[in-house]
Amino acid sequence: QLHFPLPHYINTDPTRLKQILLNLCNNAIKFTDHGKVELQVYFDSYKRRLIFVVSDSGVGMSEEQQLRLFTAFSQGSSAINRKYGGTGLGLYISKQLAEQLNGSLYLEAVEAGNKFVLSLPIQK
Repeated sequence: QLHFPLPHYINTDPTRLKQILLNLCNNAIKFTDHGKVELQVYFDSYKRRLIFVVSDSGVGMSEEQQLRLFTAFSQGSSAINRKYGGTGLGLYISKQLAEQLNGSLYLEAVEAGNKFVLSLPIQK
């Protein structure tokens, strides 16, 4: 979903941006058996930031899992690792890439599922 107005052009590393968004969307799809996955794009003209929001109606996370979320080789639990696989590096790498692009990546609290927000600065 695109929320206009959006900039016509942005100056960023397209490979890294795609890598972050693909990881967030892949995780959302992987952990959502039923329901929906959404990618929304906003432009905050006041802060001059492009905002990408990936949300899902999947399994969600406990507070303890959220604390370890962006740690390398960390997964929610051994049961999650057995069921879904993975190395526990995707969110860690995505956060590092977001910071290298002078942006931020964080989990926003929601009642059900997950909502990840990627915020990147846009130059004039």
